[in-house]
Amino acid sequence: MAHQFLYGILFIGLLNICQESKAQAPAAQQNKIINSVTAMVSGDESKNIKASGEEDVSLGFLKFTKTSVGPITIGGTVKGKDGTSYKAFFVMPLNLQTGVEQKGGFGSYVIENDTETKTYSTTLYQTFFDTDSQGGGSNVKVTLSEVAELKDQVKVTGKFHFNAAYDPDPESEKGKEPHEGYPLINGAVRGSKKVAVSGTFTVYLIKILRD
Repeated sequence: MAHQFLYGILFIGLLNICQESKAQAPAAQQNKIINSVTAMVSGDESKNIKASGEEDVSLGFLKFTKTSVGPITIGGTVKGKDGTSYKAFFVMPLNLQTGVEQKGGFGSYVIENDTETKTYSTTLYQTFFDTDSQGGGSNVKVTLSEVAELKDQVKVTGKFHFNAAYDPDPESEKGKEPHEGYPLINGAVRGSKKVAVSGTFTVYLIKILRD
């Protein structure tokens, strides 16, 4: 669980290092390269997210080599007519290898408006619902389908999935009764909510940023 918490903290820093804000945006505009993310949220919340372009797609990383990138943040955001934003993202290190399911990292689905922020996370899912001590039900799962060397970019396409949970009452003692095994806290008794997030992405990594 500790590694997922650390990835959650790291996400904030990664957004400040996003390619989209500096080097990525001018190059993308010049070459008509557009990052895109789709996500389908189901369960206690339902939402379809289709995001594209630098305003709606989050992309950032700490290290980029010919064989790996990461930890990398990939996410998409859409806004409703009432101003509410819906964001799905994950952060994890990735090997630039196709056809292999990679597991780990941190994922989150966030609903935010002027009065409330509701955050579903893989960390809370592991705490409230995951029966696997190794986090098998709460790990982010990513499979790359394309890694293509272009002139100035590396195109990376793939799919992702994660389960996430929300705690409506963090101060509650419900579900904390001592018991053996996992999950650590009974989310059903507690009244926690959960969602499944599945999606796809295509992002372009600028080669001049590669180590």
